[in-house]
Amino acid sequence: MRTIEVNQTEAGWEVTCDHQVVFTDSLEQRSFQAALDYGSRLFDEGVRAEIVLHRLEA
Repeated sequence: MRTIEVNQTEAGWEVTCDHQVVFTDSLEQRSFQAALDYGSRLFDEGVRAEIVLHRLEA
């Protein structure tokens, strides 16, 4: 099982998998969509994945 993380940072959003950045953007929506797309590609390869969203505390 792989974990894909969508992390809010001071500069925007990062999508990581296995601690490697696979996508960065300033908008949450596009970043989360990128994580879903990445997870779909892993699923097509037979790899199970979960997506975790981390937001900064207000």
